[in-house]
Amino acid sequence: MSALARAWAVCAKDATQELRKKVAIVAVFFFAATALALVSFGVGPFGLRAEDRPPLLAALLWIILFFAAATGLPRAFVAEEETGTGLALRKTIPAVYVLAGKTLFNYILFLAMTAVTIPGFMILLEWRMAPSGRSPRSWSRAGSGSPSSRPSSRRSWRAPGSATCSSC
Repeated sequence: MSALARAWAVCAKDATQELRKKVAIVAVFFFAATALALVSFGVGPFGLRAEDRPPLLAALLWIILFFAAATGLPRAFVAEEETGTGLALRKTIPAVYVLAGKTLFNYILFLAMTAVTIPGFMILLEWRMAPSGRSPRSWSRAGSGSPSSRPSSRRSWRAPGSATCSSC
């Protein structure tokens, strides 16, 4: 049996167990949904200027994904120790392949959680991907183009009663 086949067998075993009990899947998706709802209420579409939003939203997305993945990660290893099958599994398959299989299962779980979280994040926080060839700082929420093509939000101040100057 090849190394990849052994790691895949451990991954398939973990996936089968998880689909039966659904402990890690529910915990990961519940945490991601809760964190997403809290971030959308906290930041909301109105709290920041459009040019300040992309870096903050990207950081918040990675924080949500990281902590949601960290919620389900220990479950893959704890399940073996709770049932007492950890030693038997390591006697059957070398520990490196057990670790590789469990890592593969957690990676697949992370991809599934990401595939659900990112669309929800985009909808709740009105987050749009930057068109190719343009940096996020050069497009507005409406996609109207570069900052120079947008009207300035600053207004020049003039003293009341002062004359307008053609050179100013």
